[in-house]
Amino acid sequence: MLSYINVLFRKITKKISYMKFKIIKGSDTIKTSDEILKEIGYVLVSNYRTEVMKSLSENAKIPSTIAKEAGIRTNHISNTLKQLKDHELVECINPEVRKGRIYRLTEKGEDVINSDGFK
Repeated sequence: MLSYINVLFRKITKKISYMKFKIIKGSDTIKTSDEILKEIGYVLVSNYRTEVMKSLSENAKIPSTIAKEAGIRTNHISNTLKQLKDHELVECINPEVRKGRIYRLTEKGEDVINSDGFK
């Protein structure tokens, strides 16, 4: 059993080391994947955040559409969108409207969803 754990630990360590040195290019800056890895971890620890990110990876949507697709209550979606917005992973396209706000992934959010660590 201990041998299996050691093998598993080595595999995980190799994957993290590989991802740590991989560079993800942004439009103006180059971000090391350490930043992206932290955000991936933040998203993956919550099923709600994971489902919202996956839903928004297809295209921009309103919260009720995300809720229907993910099978999550709208109030949970609103809280999750706020959390993701605070981490600059999603943005509201039309914040001036009260109803029908449209959300999409930011460039940072797209880096997270398209990274090897998210899949």
